[in-house]
Amino acid sequence: MHANRFLPLLLPVLIAVLYCAPAVPQEAPDGKERVDLPIERTEEATTESPGGNGTVIDPPPEKPLPPIEIVIWENPIETDEIIFVLDRTGSMKYRYNGTVIDLEGNSVFGATKMEAVNLELKRAIMNLSENVKFNISYYAHRWGTGTGGHSVYTPTPGPEPASHTDPPGSEPDVVTWQSKLVQATEKNKASAFAWIDAKGTPNGCTCISDGCVDGGLAYNSKTVVLLTDGWPNTFRRTIYYSDFGYDVDYVFNRTKTEIKSANRQNATIHTFYIPYGNPGKDAKARLLMQEIAAMNGPGTFTQIGG
Repeated sequence: MHANRFLPLLLPVLIAVLYCAPAVPQEAPDGKERVDLPIERTEEATTESPGGNGTVIDPPPEKPLPPIEIVIWENPIETDEIIFVLDRTGSMKYRYNGTVIDLEGNSVFGATKMEAVNLELKRAIMNLSENVKFNISYYAHRWGTGTGGHSVYTPTPGPEPASHTDPPGSEPDVVTWQSKLVQATEKNKASAFAWIDAKGTPNGCTCISDGCVDGGLAYNSKTVVLLTDGWPNTFRRTIYYSDFGYDVDYVFNRTKTEIKSANRQNATIHTFYIPYGNPGKDAKARLLMQEIAAMNGPGTFTQIGG
């Protein structure tokens, strides 16, 4: 009877003793001792809300890297792959009607279109992040000498455009700096500058689609910068002169179609146009470059130098 009276008092003491007792090693399946340890909470799980009320919250997500911005003629382009496809035809030797600044920030007076384009190209390359891959192509339909000089060639009037065979050693219509896109390292930038100085010389006829397809889209770049100062008069080494009655609409439509058909990777094409100086031709050429940009990306169109 006395034992029954003290049993309620002994029960809490017994529970306290059992709770504070040391852990007893148990034998693992491999015969070694095992001690059950308390489970540690992960850092993520121990993050509490700012109010300090013990509420567990998830860690903030990692911020995405900012987009890479490339600037050419004050136009920002967001991409990590770019190829510059530039006109080096004969009309690029004429004076540039716009402000030209060299790489040291000094004004350049009396610069040609080619000189202005080469300076802006170097400026864009100079400021590229190393995370960007790039390449450069020039285009112009050339023939006549081993160094790529432009000889006078008069086609025969008729419904079919004139064509010719280049002599051995003539420079190709499209020249490209590297066989693939390369990282914008300081070494590659220096190499690109030297190549621009050697190849960025004006001479020849305008083969816009050949330049964009062979010198741009063929390299599978996400982004193409396409520049010209005229309208197309050459395809695949065949001359089309308006003086001899070729169908201008045919040539313009063929230019757009060839570029769009070759753009299987859906690259964005940003177009730039330098006025030639003939209002009628400039209006038509400007529209062509606007349509090329709209059909591919869409990209943007910018008129420079006039």
